[in-house]
Amino acid sequence: MSDSDTARDVVLEFGSREELAQRLSLAPPRDMARGFIFTTTLNAVRNEAGEAVLKRCTEAAEGETFIPFFNYPIRSLLRLFYTAAWELGARHGGFERAMWHLGARSAPEFLQSVVGKTLLSLAGANVKRLVDGIPVAYPTIYSHGSCLLSWTEENSGQLRLHGNLLPAPFIEGAVFHVLRALHPSALFVQVRRTAPMENVLTLSWE
Repeated sequence: MSDSDTARDVVLEFGSREELAQRLSLAPPRDMARGFIFTTTLNAVRNEAGEAVLKRCTEAAEGETFIPFFNYPIRSLLRLFYTAAWELGARHGGFERAMWHLGARSAPEFLQSVVGKTLLSLAGANVKRLVDGIPVAYPTIYSHGSCLLSWTEENSGQLRLHGNLLPAPFIEGAVFHVLRALHPSALFVQVRRTAPMENVLTLSWE
């Protein structure tokens, strides 16, 4: 498949090498993500799969050491995510569940960061205030696209991620576990990829 083919809006098997190539062909070279996303993913691999697999993932990430709030290329992050999910898929019921797991693993470290602690402090025990803070927190983690919030009801809304190539299961796992810090039950979070660089996250709680 040529580079021009992978850049088209075609449906490719999620988790395939061709689908990763499509994402990479669309990723702007200037777009970045914070280092802690890299370290939480590598730590998951280290803890669950050992040093040999960690080495393959480190090579995919194009670096061994990542400083938590330094910026690193989205392209490198995508290669790391896919390599890690391929390696961990057998342990988590497949590629998609492994990607969700990697998102879940990123949430605790974010919540322990200055931004995460500030978000929780401002929210108090109010889930809606926590959700209100997500579009504000987003650009502190990703220099990649944008995040817009709209409320559909008092306890439900949508986050629209424009210009975003992050895998939907990763986003879903991360947001679910951020919200779970305040609301551990009756919580619904679902992400749909509506276009090559568009994700819509629907959430609600009781």
